[in-house]
Amino acid sequence: MSYRYPFTPFPKGWYRIGMQEKKIYAFDRELKLNRRNNGLVFYDIHNPEYTFPAVEKNSNFFCFYDENHHAPYFEVPEILEFNSQEWQAPFYLSWRARVHAQEIAENALDLSHFCTVHTYKDVPTLSHFKISDHQFNVVMHSRKKTMGMVSNISMDITYHGLGIVVANVATESGIDLKVLLMTTPIEQEYVDITMGVAIKKTGNFLKDFILRKVIPKDVKIEFTRDIPVWESKIYRSKPLLCQNEGNIVRIRKWAKQFYVETNK
Repeated sequence: MSYRYPFTPFPKGWYRIGMQEKKIYAFDRELKLNRRNNGLVFYDIHNPEYTFPAVEKNSNFFCFYDENHHAPYFEVPEILEFNSQEWQAPFYLSWRARVHAQEIAENALDLSHFCTVHTYKDVPTLSHFKISDHQFNVVMHSRKKTMGMVSNISMDITYHGLGIVVANVATESGIDLKVLLMTTPIEQEYVDITMGVAIKKTGNFLKDFILRKVIPKDVKIEFTRDIPVWESKIYRSKPLLCQNEGNIVRIRKWAKQFYVETNK
């Protein structure tokens, strides 16, 4: 099967490499963590001279991948809610999908699909969109049925490169979520996607218990709906866009900073 995209499958940036110190496959390489006096690095098992800076944050290991081995120029964001007594401990979900990390980023501005692919009642209203260096931030509002009740919902989403997304999701009915979405290129065609989600405590033990049972199932169902769409899409340099989707072009321009020519 031919590669679908006009850019490298391995953009530079920070990527999750797991929660344990064990061998892992990413970027078409077998990687292993090495703890050194000057910090953490991941190295290529078959080419140990190839090393990549690493950090441990949010109970996950991340490495900064750059085909030219340049130093990191931004940091992995810290998610304070994941260790707060005011929030439930995060739960994690994972997927493997035949898609490029950039396609997932563009998905955030594909406003029409929230109604056609997902269970939102309205096309989201985009109230804020800002690009700043390695980040872009969007704030949008819609209505969604959760736990049997339709409620207004707001989503504040920030991309940190193409590998890390931090989102605050809040409903008018009192459900607050902190989401850490991490996409790691595995090989030319596939990525591993890991999502950590913390639910804010309500002060009501029974309600918190129910949220812990219901929210993971709802999140898994909703996110999984995207995957067959991504896997069947054809990347077009000049796509036909619906109304309110012009910002996808801006995301493509922003993403160009993560593609570099490989040293020969």
